[in-house]
Amino acid sequence: FVLLPSLNVLYVSSEGRAGIIAASFEAFIQLVVARPYWLDILKFSAGGDLQEMRRAVDALEATLEDEDDVNEAREEIRA
Repeated sequence: FVLLPSLNVLYVSSEGRAGIIAASFEAFIQLVVARPYWLDILKFSAGGDLQEMRRAVDALEATLEDEDDVNEAREEIRA
């Protein structure tokens, strides 16, 4: 992750993918807390299809239902 002079957050993967993923560091933290599986959302997006991304969120969020530590931490950070 790179914080650009414009304050946008740039993600660069080891495979050479890159893109701005947040308008600010605060927005980036909000993204990571709200959707810690954000990279998986992109992986299952069918090339950027918003409906597929929403479907992926539902499935990925279900995987965290039994992760009490993760969910407690997310709630604390949100507060």
